[in-house]
Amino acid sequence: MSEQFNVVEYTCEQLDSISAHVQKKHPENMWMIDIQHVFWKEARDAHKNGKKLIYWCGPIPTELFYAFDCV
Repeated sequence: MSEQFNVVEYTCEQLDSISAHVQKKHPENMWMIDIQHVFWKEARDAHKNGKKLIYWCGPIPTELFYAFDCV
């Protein structure tokens, strides 16, 4: 298994598919998908946009990351 797997890219691709489905079946729920789209696409494009990407878990307010221009 020498193939590499990019979890963030895969998640963005899956969200594109989910978004198309929800748009057809339940357009009133698109706000939930849009929030995830923004979050994961920012994570995917952080390095390309010159930002630091921080993975965290716990009770740290995300506003601190945005204040320091991080994703």
